[in-house]
Amino acid sequence: GCEVNKLHLRKLPAIGRCQKHLLDTDKNPRCISVVHVTTNDTGYYLLEVDTSDSSKALSTKVIRASSIGDIEPHLVDIEKQLLKASLSWPRKYLDDLVGPDKHWCISHPKSAKSGAIGTYQIELWAARFAVI
Repeated sequence: GCEVNKLHLRKLPAIGRCQKHLLDTDKNPRCISVVHVTTNDTGYYLLEVDTSDSSKALSTKVIRASSIGDIEPHLVDIEKQLLKASLSWPRKYLDDLVGPDKHWCISHPKSAKSGAIGTYQIELWAARFAVI
């Protein structure tokens, strides 16, 4: 019951001496995916950061689309704040940008193998999104 419009995968920018924009395992660029999902006539942006190197667990960030409009002009600032917070979602920044009740996180399921999530666990994650 969802309409999905995937935006481009983006490389996180290098800022200062911070190395969190690179994966710990192979120093390839760490990426963020932004997906726009519409369900029941309500739009949401889902932000997901590659933590396959197990650098840090990071939940999926959900932002109500009506509270931000087009997210594209804000992505660079969101990415910079994410890196400044050592791969933590910048809650205060997002509170100021969209309002404290317009963004939240969906926890990732536990996985038996680091950096890998099985189909069943993905279905559990999707069920948590479906109750929004």
